[in-house]
Amino acid sequence: MFYYQELKRMYGYVEGQIGENSDGEKVIVSIDEESAEIKTLQDNGWIRVNVYYPDGTEEELYRR
Repeated sequence: MFYYQELKRMYGYVEGQIGENSDGEKVIVSIDEESAEIKTLQDNGWIRVNVYYPDGTEEELYRR
């Protein structure tokens, strides 16, 4: 099973659900029909954006 389907099964379609990861960093989860996006507000000041698509492809981007 692709990670997109796992996220969709766990959360359904959501827009901006906020939580915390195991490192204590804030995360924002958004899921729609086209992608699942997890933004992690890292302690180093960067934002890591992981994007998962229904076809199994993934992207990892960084923003300041």
